[in-house]
Amino acid sequence: MDQNPLHNPNLEIISERREPETDRSVWKILLFGLLGIAASAAAVSGFMNFSTKPDALYFWTFVAAILLFWALKLLQIFFVKGFWKLFLITLLEVLVPLTVFRAHFDSATLPFLLSAAVLALLFIGAAIKRGRKMVENSIEPQFFSVSKSMLPKLTTGFLVFLSILLYLNYFVWGNFTDTLGKAMVTSVTSSAEPVVHLWIPNISFTMSVGTFLDTLVREKLEQTTFTVADTGGQTYRLGFLELPSKQQELYLEQARREADTVLMTQFGTINRDESVNSFLYDLGKKYVGDMGTAMSDILSIAAIVLFFLSIKGVVVLFYWLIALLGFIFFKLCIVTGFAVMSVETKTRRFPILP
Repeated sequence: MDQNPLHNPNLEIISERREPETDRSVWKILLFGLLGIAASAAAVSGFMNFSTKPDALYFWTFVAAILLFWALKLLQIFFVKGFWKLFLITLLEVLVPLTVFRAHFDSATLPFLLSAAVLALLFIGAAIKRGRKMVENSIEPQFFSVSKSMLPKLTTGFLVFLSILLYLNYFVWGNFTDTLGKAMVTSVTSSAEPVVHLWIPNISFTMSVGTFLDTLVREKLEQTTFTVADTGGQTYRLGFLELPSKQQELYLEQARREADTVLMTQFGTINRDESVNSFLYDLGKKYVGDMGTAMSDILSIAAIVLFFLSIKGVVVLFYWLIALLGFIFFKLCIVTGFAVMSVETKTRRFPILP
């Protein structure tokens, strides 16, 4: 009788040890859940504080907490086996931070808060489902592959959540102040200055309106040529800097008056001692106020959408950092014995050519 297993057409691989992939340690699952809830609450708290009072402490609290939250969600996918346990943890991670706003649980804002929670759950739930499916179908834990698949929906869900909270904070609860608005305008103009300097190198949006206009006028004049005549009637074309200093001052004064007249015609009285950033903010505020409630609401929503797209674009650049942070925690759990790598072998039948 041929004992060679390769000649057996009904070859079976039978497990000597079957270890089902199920949850065992309740307290460890609770620990992961509590850490996720704490990180979520800290991220929301830091974000809301920073949105009202821009401060480095609030900003870095928010950044650290949200990175930790996303990293913990990746760990939960690998260590928490039951989908409904994962979903329950996520539900608490979304709902618990909302208790911070319990003073606003009224008919005007509660629909927004519930919408934020539902949208976050839909996106994060989809990420969890995709991640669990990949983990269950993998022979070895593919941490970075699972992270790459999950992170787009995972981050989108939480950023949508934060965007709706930001809308409520600014445009429903009325926490958008002039000081905050001017700080935002300053941040935007500071970012734009390097580009503006490619054309006009000597200006800054921190200048007074008068100095800003004088600088623009002078830059324009220096790019202009003038036709002048001498006492004999001979004409010459000269650049601005080639003109006599007295003539330069005359042209500058005339251009300043023209610039002031144009601005006053367009925007009303101009305070030349006011900073450009402050002028731009006041101009935008007046423009929005004159547009009516409906258009103001549209602009408010557009501003929040722009915020979401901007932050999402930044977060995409840091997917690698989130995945790496989660992977380091994953390895630490294995190395310290908090978690162990187990093996499940299954009975398998397959055809061969004897």
